[in-house]
Amino acid sequence: MPWQPVRTGCELQRVGACLQARFGLSPASRLLQKTCRSVARCAVEWLVPFDRLKGHAALRRGRTSAPYANYFLTLCTAGRLAGLDSGDIAETLWFEAAAMETDHSWRLRCAVLMPDHVHLLIALGERLALTQCIQRLKSRTSRLLRGKGLEWERGFFDHRLRETDSEGAVFRYVYLNPSRAELIRRNEKYSQFRCCPEDWTWFQPLLDEDLPAPEWLSS
Repeated sequence: MPWQPVRTGCELQRVGACLQARFGLSPASRLLQKTCRSVARCAVEWLVPFDRLKGHAALRRGRTSAPYANYFLTLCTAGRLAGLDSGDIAETLWFEAAAMETDHSWRLRCAVLMPDHVHLLIALGERLALTQCIQRLKSRTSRLLRGKGLEWERGFFDHRLRETDSEGAVFRYVYLNPSRAELIRRNEKYSQFRCCPEDWTWFQPLLDEDLPAPEWLSS
């Protein structure tokens, strides 16, 4: 199932409908209910890796830092205040992200700056642990954020990609973030998206003249 956070409930309904049609199961069928519960647990593991009510201690629990592993990361502003995607802040964030690649802290595969959060897909290097990478990025940009009335939200989201995870789905999710948030029109390119040359060679042919494929936006 494609990684579509905002459509998890719809996907579960679709799974249930398909099972009913394919195997003639009734809505009250134990098999149908058990299957949907299993799908829901998988969705929760991937899409909601921590309970916000338990605070950031729950976010840190079980976190690993493996060199050369791929991690999907999300950093948010406190109170989800906007301002990351323009001016000095955007320029500095891209500079610091690139500097961490230069010194082999990580390899930035793709990323997007949204007004109130940042998505990154990185391959971790050997120089720093994952938490140290995020601490460095935040510490080197915090002063500038404060000068604009912003600050980083404490903690961060991370998901280590496994062999069963679709890298293409993650790239597509990152790329489509501005479109789904209606920050740009269908025929516009978003200036705050980045993709490394190695990954761009296979990702670009999936696009429609460097724009989202129409079926991506309708799915």
